Amino acid sequence: MPHEDGVELPPGHRWVARAAGVGLGVMARQLLTGACRQSGEKPPPRHAEIVDVHLILRRRDEVLLARRANTGYADGLWNLPSGHMEDHEDVRAAMIREAREEIGLALAPGDLRAEAVVQHRGPGEAPRMGWFFTAEYGAGGEPFNAEPDKCAELAWHPLTALPHDMVAYCREGLSAWHRGERFTVHWQSGEEPVAYDSERTTASVPLAPAPRVRPCRGGSPGPRSPVP
Repeated sequence: MPHEDGVELPPGHRWVARAAGVGLGVMARQLLTGACRQSGEKPPPRHAEIVDVHLILRRRDEVLLARRANTGYADGLWNLPSGHMEDHEDVRAAMIREAREEIGLALAPGDLRAEAVVQHRGPGEAPRMGWFFTAEYGAGGEPFNAEPDKCAELAWHPLTALPHDMVAYCREGLSAWHRGERFTVHWQSGEEPVAYDSERTTASVPLAPAPRVRPCRGGSPGPRSPVP
């Protein structure tokens, strides 16, 4: 029986692993590492992905977007305030730091709500994992452009009328969240542009059904409508 690294464990080793309470994958990895040490070879590296965080700052039915500049990636396109998680951080701490660095907000952990997780592969890029958080306008202060060397401008945009000159990854994450899809895969081909293109951008694929919206007093709010 091969485990996730593709290593075949003999029946005897499988029995020993179960008796010792060790996962088959752990024992297979240990055996592979030991064999590589004896032969002088390096064990194959574990798969790793960048983790990034995105802030959906809401002001009623609007969302705050930043126009990228001078970064070498997607410059001129609108994007959510976002960035990479650092080694010592969890995703919430990373979001708090990025909000402070990019738009000057002093958010508290309780200001944030995790809304969607998107595994994304951009054109010609390695896969990454994106966490999308919401916060309400007013939390942490008044947003301003805290990185004018990397951001040309900030602007509020209606959630139902987002600009088309956006980073496709960001727009698909927003759209998935607006549909109530909490876990999605957004896997772009190498031929697609980084910028959103209504005819060419691959749509995100939900990994779980969107939760049903419970009726509220006075009628049902209905499902969230997709971002156009």
